[in-house]
Amino acid sequence: SYLGLVITRQQPQTAGGTMFVTLEDESGYVNLVIWKNVFQRYRPVLLTAAVLGVEGRIQAKDGVVHLVVDHCFKPQLSLKGFRIESRNFR
Repeated sequence: SYLGLVITRQQPQTAGGTMFVTLEDESGYVNLVIWKNVFQRYRPVLLTAAVLGVEGRIQAKDGVVHLVVDHCFKPQLSLKGFRIESRNFR
């Protein structure tokens, strides 16, 4: 499980519906891979959450580490007074 601020969202047209998200917490960044079926299930949360919680499995290949997401959630936090914006790419 991981919880962090949404820094970027990317869903390139060439990725076949896969979404890529970068989260940040006090220890650094985590890159997420969200397959099309998971994206469709959690679409509202993935497109609107400023803070995102995820569960999944770590995938490491050629020195690159990602978290492949199985489930995600929008935590119940009070963010009044904070301005949190992600950079969204297509």
